[in-house]
Amino acid sequence: MSIPESAVITKSNVFTQVFANIYNLINDRTNIPNPNDSTGNTKFVYSHREPNYMSTNFPGYPCIIVGGADLSQNEKTVSSTKAFMTDEIVIVVMSQDKVSDGSGNPSGADTLNSISDDVLEVLNANNGTLRNNGMSNREISGTDFDWGEIDGQQVFRREITLTFNQLRLVV
Repeated sequence: MSIPESAVITKSNVFTQVFANIYNLINDRTNIPNPNDSTGNTKFVYSHREPNYMSTNFPGYPCIIVGGADLSQNEKTVSSTKAFMTDEIVIVVMSQDKVSDGSGNPSGADTLNSISDDVLEVLNANNGTLRNNGMSNREISGTDFDWGEIDGQQVFRREITLTFNQLRLVV
């Protein structure tokens, strides 16, 4: 899947561009480095769905998944050319206890928190860029982490939800 460059959202590219603008911010390794790959060559950010952890191509955790955009259109203006729009996109961060700190303590939850902090920092630092691209009045909410076992390893997961509310041209 080819992901477009970040750009201004228009009436004809809402779903595509909301996703692309967030994905491109998150997928920039200078913004959010993979703590297990200092070279930046390992795939770390996935689009729309979790990677197939059983695949021989899966490089392992941690990883970030940027979901597709949800959209709701509310009441229109008197001229019916603009409407109040709400865009929502979910970012999932996953890590595992495969690695440990120097004391031998599993570090999956720490890695999850560190990457989640990086995601939040990038979103806050780029608020002006997002606003210029038509993604304003942002709200961020995040869940506590959840965990489960995959292939004998504890995998940690957190969802960060972004919501944008704006008046947008629809006709």
